[in-house]
Amino acid sequence: TKDVASTLKNLKVTSGCLVVIPEYNENALKSCRNIPATDLSVLSDLNAYNVLRRKQVIFTKAALEALAEEVKK
Repeated sequence: TKDVASTLKNLKVTSGCLVVIPEYNENALKSCRNIPATDLSVLSDLNAYNVLRRKQVIFTKAALEALAEEVKK
């Protein structure tokens, strides 16, 4: 949780966000659920409601690369 909170602080996230990861990760889930107004979504589960619900959406590098591959198909 400390690492995620520190990263969000460095990114100047102040009002909650959606963090997108490429695949399910128990540690990431546990880390994000302890941070208020922060949601975690696996790329395959990403939907419009979750994106529009938060002011900021943060993709991990791997999630963004996976999204780019999906768009190419």
